[in-house]
Amino acid sequence: MYEWLEREIAEIKTRKFHLVDGPADAKLRRAIKSSKLAAPRSFKEFALEFGNAQLYRQDLTGLYWVTVYASMHAKSTAKGEPLFEIGMNQIHYAYFKQELLSGEKESPVFEWIVPAGYRRKAADGFEEWLSNRCKNARKKYSQRRWQEILQGPRPFTERELKIVDARKHIQWRITGITKNGNVKFEVHNGASIALPYLFVGVRDKGGLLKNCGVHLPINDIRPGDTEVVEVDCYKDLVPPEEIEAYPVIDVGPEDREFHWEFRQENSKNLLA
Repeated sequence: MYEWLEREIAEIKTRKFHLVDGPADAKLRRAIKSSKLAAPRSFKEFALEFGNAQLYRQDLTGLYWVTVYASMHAKSTAKGEPLFEIGMNQIHYAYFKQELLSGEKESPVFEWIVPAGYRRKAADGFEEWLSNRCKNARKKYSQRRWQEILQGPRPFTERELKIVDARKHIQWRITGITKNGNVKFEVHNGASIALPYLFVGVRDKGGLLKNCGVHLPINDIRPGDTEVVEVDCYKDLVPPEEIEAYPVIDVGPEDREFHWEFRQENSKNLLA
């Protein structure tokens, strides 16, 4: 059913451009097949083959154009209409209407633009929705850029490897919130060099923020020093007390454009 996606994943040499955690293991496979919840067969087949999927990593932001969950998340509208959220199309949440689900029959996919609340029917079924959204995402890349994605990024330079090592020795923790809603991070530089920024992952307890992160400005924190920096962690979208931060450890050459610490103009003097 999804041979086209299998081929594309196999052809692409750029790590993290497509992220999938399938095929489903034995436990998840049993859970999906034995679930009493009505779900279209096309959605179940995707979950079994790919699990949670993030597809078509965006240039500049590192976010993904298309996201699909391995299971349906129960939600409801402000008026109490029961929904099952199944993924995202950039900023549009995709879902099934619970009242339209019947066994494994296909069911329309609707998209909801948050926070405006505007809803629209996006496709007659999950397979159609996924195919259309992936085709639209593919068009975001020029022919030249697509060839670069297929071939994979160039390896880290010696300078970049020093940055990778330094990132492992920088420790941080959230210590509070400022009056204007920024989050306070206490950062200790245990590395032998200073970096201009450190990218950390950010999410919220409510699950609105997905695949997000912030760059901590740490250019003034010399080796051995500890200081507090203040960062806006999407305070216009979620309350700062809902923010959770986590380390981004698996950094490869495919991430150099998204993490500001790797930019030549930011780090050349500190690494001289």
